[in-house]
Formats: sequence, C-alpha cells, structure tokens
Amino acid sequence: MAITLQLWQEYEEVLPRRKFAERYGLTKEEVADFLFLIASSARRVTPWSPLPIALRDAKDQEVLAAGLGLARETTGTVVYLVTGDADLLEHQGDPRLGTQNRDSARVSTAPVTRSWP
Repeated sequence: MAITLQLWQEYEEVLPRRKFAERYGLTKEEVADFLFLIASSARRVTPWSPLPIALRDAKDQEVLAAGLGLARETTGTVVYLVTGDADLLEHQGDPRLGTQNRDSARVSTAPVTRSWP
C-alpha cells in the first residue's frame, strides 16, 4: 500500500465526513482505525510526475501518481491499483502504464471484486 502526502491529507479531511459514514455505515472509531492502519502500514512515496497519461477526473491523478511512485521506488515490482473507479479502470492494459523510460515503473489496474465494507 502506498500513500503520498496529498492523498493522506485528503483522507484525513474527507473520510470523517458524515456522507461517507452514512454511505458505508462507518462509525467514527472505524474511520479512526482505518486512518491509523494507513498511517502505520502504508509506504510513503513521492508521486510520479509528469503522468504518462491524462485522466478524465483530475482527482484520480494523485492515486495514479502514488502507484507509479511506488513502482519507481520498488524497481522491478509490478504495482496494482485495485479500484472500482471507472476512470482508472478504462486505462487497464494501457501500454503507457507499462514499463516507463524512467526507473522501469509499471502499474496495472485491477477491478475491485467486492464492495467495501
């Protein structure tokens, strides 16, 4: 699991919002536990820039940048973005997300097979 500073700040701001608690049936304690899990286990990475592809939803750029950043920092490792986001999934198999010229970064997208929670 990888995280950038910008993603972390977004999670801290967005996840405690009431609409997410209602949508996913989360308690404040569960949100706090999830944030703790990320803080304690996610690898902090420098986002890849510039991205090799343009994304329709600008908010997804940071997610892709984190995945490519992790791939760059763990050379030779294939990194999967596991997501239900249609905008990211439309790039599944895109050769521009394969081996990059810089540090052999590679990211593949994979669909979520189960909704959370």
